[in-house]
Amino acid sequence: MDTKNTTDCGDTETLARRAMTGDARAFDLLIERHRAMAVRHAGRYFRGDHDRAQDAAQDAFVEAWRDLPTLREPAAFGAWLRRIVFKHCDRRIRAPGADALTGGALEDVIGPWREPADELARKQVAGQVRRAIRGLPPGQHEVVAAFYVEGLGHAEIAARFGLPVGTVKRRLHTARRRLIRRNLFMDTEQGVLVGGEPVPAAVAGEVTRQIQPLYGRFAAAFVRRDADTMLTIYAPDYELIYQTEPAWDLARVEREMRWEVAQPWPVPRTITYAIEEVLRASPSADDVTLRARGQRTGTYWKDPFPRIDTWRRDASGEWRLHRSEC
Repeated sequence: MDTKNTTDCGDTETLARRAMTGDARAFDLLIERHRAMAVRHAGRYFRGDHDRAQDAAQDAFVEAWRDLPTLREPAAFGAWLRRIVFKHCDRRIRAPGADALTGGALEDVIGPWREPADELARKQVAGQVRRAIRGLPPGQHEVVAAFYVEGLGHAEIAARFGLPVGTVKRRLHTARRRLIRRNLFMDTEQGVLVGGEPVPAAVAGEVTRQIQPLYGRFAAAFVRRDADTMLTIYAPDYELIYQTEPAWDLARVEREMRWEVAQPWPVPRTITYAIEEVLRASPSADDVTLRARGQRTGTYWKDPFPRIDTWRRDASGEWRLHRSEC
């Protein structure tokens, strides 16, 4: 591979966009930049077996080139590639015909947000995850195991079980909400289930202190019909997931928001959000998932509505809303 002038060929997003048009040179540069990360990531699952990690990473590179047209966010190429690496590692670890929930891979992928001090703690968390998956209702159990343990995509799961893709997404969404109530969370970038520990009260209190005012700012802007201010809290890759409509991207959210504030309101409208619990926090507490409850008045939607929100700090240190499930 010609690596001359690799530092002058653009950032990850630019290279990914070029590669998506069929530019093989741009893809080579992407892999050059992400190779060490991919092999290191694979090495976690093979307990330091470098040869197996390299083989899995190479398989992931081949699949990434083939599936580049499905990449939704070019800037997130690294996270997307990590998920493909995980899928190939898991397939190599699982013995042919073995139950996907009893293989060793699950123990190895537990814990991106927590690092247990010993292997026993890790295995206990893995057992908790397996039991939680098995306890899901029929229909949810199968799609969760296929998506989060086997690493299959929505279309692959739909083909396996003879379901519409939308049904697969709805079942995953419903299962995710059930598991959150058991203090288990989905790492959507890694594509794995992780076991959670209670967030320390001091961390939860500080997170609430910093983020609750942002909900207040959003609510005040809603009353003023100020969509521009409302949109400042959202990250560029924001995704909203509804029970009936699995995914909205930021562009659709913005269209709906601007449409709503432009409508005549017969009576004044208000909206409030209250943080009920901080469910997860990264070690640096700059990436958190929390449960909040919203309430609207002056509109047909009057019942309180729960939501699970993921907030992250951006490069400037500002909190941005990355994902919501309502």
